[in-house]
Amino acid sequence: MKPNLETKLTYDAGISVPLICGPMYPCSNVELVAAASNAGGLGVVQPVTLTYVFKM
Repeated sequence: MKPNLETKLTYDAGISVPLICGPMYPCSNVELVAAASNAGGLGVVQPVTLTYVFKM
């Protein structure tokens, strides 16, 4: 069961909990962002880490 906490942030962002998983170099990854989003929070991807994932 997900908690539902009504705040301006949760209303405006369309999320159920006021949790923001900010980008954290170098440990931010898709799995962390997905977990935060699936828990009802707002996950943010850090684009800099993508340069290391897709190195040519």
